[in-house]
Amino acid sequence: MLKKFKGVVFDMDGVIIDSEPIWRKVMSDCFLKVGIKISEEQYKKTQGIRISEIIEFYYKEYPWDKERVSLCELEDMIVSLVLEAIRQKNEMILGVCHSLSFFKSQGCRLAIASSSPHKMIDGVCSHFSLNEYFEVKCSGYDEEFGKPNPAVYIKSVNLLGLHPNECLAIEDSLNGIIAAKAANMKCIAIPEVINRNNPKFSLSDLILDNLLQIDERIWGKL
Repeated sequence: MLKKFKGVVFDMDGVIIDSEPIWRKVMSDCFLKVGIKISEEQYKKTQGIRISEIIEFYYKEYPWDKERVSLCELEDMIVSLVLEAIRQKNEMILGVCHSLSFFKSQGCRLAIASSSPHKMIDGVCSHFSLNEYFEVKCSGYDEEFGKPNPAVYIKSVNLLGLHPNECLAIEDSLNGIIAAKAANMKCIAIPEVINRNNPKFSLSDLILDNLLQIDERIWGKL
């Protein structure tokens, strides 16, 4: 008997929009303004975590003059520049519409559980006309703890009126996968190319190359 789910919860950055390279570039440029150079390895460790927590982490490690650039000002600068770049690039990740249509055809209810602030989530959904698909949009900013804590996934499932074991998560980052699994959800991982051979991603229930691979066959693999 094929296993189906009543709800599917999408991460946003790296799943719906190819924003990770944009985040890397913007964060690198903005942190340089306060004298901090972020390495690729450092970025990977914080991928999927709230930008506010990332800023707080680097401030504790390498404190700068908050009178010149406050933590909130740096966050606003990064989020605004990332959203502007996403709108200018004006494209979603390959297979987004295909996967959304497939899950809708299967009777699944859809939600977003993102580490990004509501400004980013609402901006992306509005720009790409995605509001008709998602009945729930949750931000990690509303929770005491962001990913890899499962709170944002638990809230999204609760707002759908479903149980975690009735829902499937779609993630691209290790922190996101940890969050989804901690919420007792099944999880499909679609990692960036640079993470395809990372053995830690085997924590997910299924690893795909892209969203176009989502079809009826996945039910038998979860």
